[in-house]
Amino acid sequence: MNASLLILGLLFASIVSADAVPQNNVELVRQFMGANSPKLYQGSDELGNCRLFVYSQTNESDSQVWLEGTFQANGGAVLGFPIVFMLSSNSAQSRVDEFQLDETSFAAKVAYPAENEQSAETQMSVYVIKENGAISAVVYETMGMKRACQNLKRFL
Repeated sequence: MNASLLILGLLFASIVSADAVPQNNVELVRQFMGANSPKLYQGSDELGNCRLFVYSQTNESDSQVWLEGTFQANGGAVLGFPIVFMLSSNSAQSRVDEFQLDETSFAAKVAYPAENEQSAETQMSVYVIKENGAISAVVYETMGMKRACQNLKRFL
C-alpha cells in the first residue's frame, strides 16, 4: 500500500514539475542573475563599450527575466546597438529550445514568435559567465551575429 502511494506521489510530482519547468527556469535565471532588483553592468567588446541591463517582471500569469545588451563602437552613438534577450514563463512569448544553468554559467536558446504572418520567428542564444560570484561576461547570438560583452563590472 505504501509503495503504491509513493509511486503515485512520484508520478504526480513529475507531472507537476514538467508543467512548472518554464516558471522554474525563469526563477532560476532570476536568482542566477540577481535580478530581484534592476542591475546595470558595464564592460567592453572588440568594437568598443557595452552595457548589460538585467531586470525581471512578474504578474499573476507570467514571469519574465530581461537581459538587455547595448553595444557601442568606439566613438559611436551613445546608446549603441541593442540586443534584447527575454525569458518568459509564457511559452506564447518565448519558447525555450535549450536551457542549461549551473553555479558559474547560464546558457539558453530561445525562439520568439513572428510578429506577423510575413515574418519568421526569431531565435536567440545567450551565454552568461560568472566569476567569483559576479557576472563577468555575456554572449549573444542571433540572426547570424555574435556579440560578446566582457570584463563586466556592476555600474548601478
